[in-house]
Amino acid sequence: MTRPLLQQFYINEEQSIYLMSHEDAQKIKDWVQLCMDQLGLLGFSDIEFIGKGAYGFVFAGRSNELTDYVFKFSRINLPQAVQDRLEDEAWMQSQVLHPGIPAVSEYTRISRQSVLMMERAPGMDLEAIQFSKGVSLPV
Repeated sequence: MTRPLLQQFYINEEQSIYLMSHEDAQKIKDWVQLCMDQLGLLGFSDIEFIGKGAYGFVFAGRSNELTDYVFKFSRINLPQAVQDRLEDEAWMQSQVLHPGIPAVSEYTRISRQSVLMMERAPGMDLEAIQFSKGVSLPV
């Protein structure tokens, strides 16, 4: 009998928040809402929470010029060396001009919070493609 692979273990992102303490889960929900509210105050519309990962949180929004953007926020509780990876990503991505790679619009660090703003690529995101094909991507 073969043992199931741990790679196939999956907890829906929306359910994973229930594995936290109520207080921690509420802090994350409040912070996500605060980010969405602030992006709205900056003039962006159709704001959506795309997801969260080990390094931070990702949102999408549309400008008054009807350009779609993605906003990546680093987690402020990570070591600075890890947070610096978002800055590295912004720099590397800004050096590449290719129609298949979203252009970087802005990178900023406000206190301990780093934010990368880039154009949003058209089409399905990688996770949606993965689920539609029934394939898991290596982590």
